[in-house]
Amino acid sequence: MTKEQEPRLIEIMSKTRVTGKLQYRVKYTDGKVYNCDWVNRPLLDHYEVKRRSQPLPQMQIWSNRRNRNMYRY
Repeated sequence: MTKEQEPRLIEIMSKTRVTGKLQYRVKYTDGKVYNCDWVNRPLLDHYEVKRRSQPLPQMQIWSNRRNRNMYRY
């Protein structure tokens, strides 16, 4: 990559809402990740498809009941 070329967007890493406005963490061709408040539609579509294709993380559900001692007489 020459000095004249600006780094280009590769992919959206994550999306958050800060004070009511969407913020995107975006990876660029220079290997760095920057925060952006705007991304183009094809990049946003790719992020949504990638996010939907990934399985949801499994949540562990804890019971409110205490474990009973099974060996109690």
